[in-house]
Amino acid sequence: MSISIDTYKPKYLPQQVELSEKIKQDWPLATQKSIEELRQVYQAEDFDPNLNFYALQDTKVVGYLTVTKHDDIAEMEFPIVLDHNTEIGCQLFDYVLDQLKELGISQIQASASSVWGKTEVYAVGYGFQVDRVLIAQGSRLVRALPEVIEDLTIRGNFETEKLLLHKIMENLMRYSPKYINKQLDTLEKVVQDWHYYRLDEEIIGNALVIREPADSNRAYIFHFYFNALHKAKLGSFINNILANLDEDLEYVDVVLSGNFVDYLDIFESKGFKFTKINQYSKLL
Repeated sequence: MSISIDTYKPKYLPQQVELSEKIKQDWPLATQKSIEELRQVYQAEDFDPNLNFYALQDTKVVGYLTVTKHDDIAEMEFPIVLDHNTEIGCQLFDYVLDQLKELGISQIQASASSVWGKTEVYAVGYGFQVDRVLIAQGSRLVRALPEVIEDLTIRGNFETEKLLLHKIMENLMRYSPKYINKQLDTLEKVVQDWHYYRLDEEIIGNALVIREPADSNRAYIFHFYFNALHKAKLGSFINNILANLDEDLEYVDVVLSGNFVDYLDIFESKGFKFTKINQYSKLL
């Protein structure tokens, strides 16, 4: 299939956003910027228009690929292409790889998943290697729940201990006060349960359980935190959270990111099944 390839022009932006929304709408954990947000990014002084690449059929954008350069390392996304057309995607990707080599790039990094269209197909086909799990979304059927373990896990009272939760979010989770206040106002309407883990007067774990809407059959473990020095105690913390879920729930979900992806094995041992977004890399 014949295409031409061009770099960023403002006229391509609306088609880029439209194509992104169409392709990524069913991708779990994928983020999308609005056209207004992208305009701000593309008008910034550090934006390089020569690192946004577009596959064109006549004047129609049928694929695109964006790159951010950091010295000799390039962060990029795998091709976003109309109808997941891998022929167009490979033509675009081959062109971009040649351009990056000419720029002296020695390594490229990109994110991919089996649930993100053809991204994993490109990663494997072009010889990328998995570096690490970036983020993982897990789900567990609420059945055969464990018994409550009488240990140092405490069920917090959101109404009377809100100041404590504020301190946990600020001092342990490193959220900004402005973000915390906004979150607490929202959470007040949807929090179903709250657990924290106190060990020798130190709080080493935190988790909120939310159910939104109230009649949903799913609950979400939210604002999860656990001190890595006490990882051996995480299993009992998870057990207590599960044991106190409402009986009419069918599923409980959790998202792990950052350092907390190191806890995947423990959550999996408690029956969670995860969809993973991986960071891949390739030397040029």
